[in-house]
Amino acid sequence: MKEKKDEREKWEEMRETVCKERGDNEREGEGS
Repeated sequence: MKEKKDEREKWEEMRETVCKERGDNEREGEGS
């Protein structure tokens, strides 16, 4: 049970990072 929860948290963190990076890239594209 605990391992599954940790795994889900890890995925959520990774997804947040990807969204943040994607947002930064989009902003850079608009700026230039």
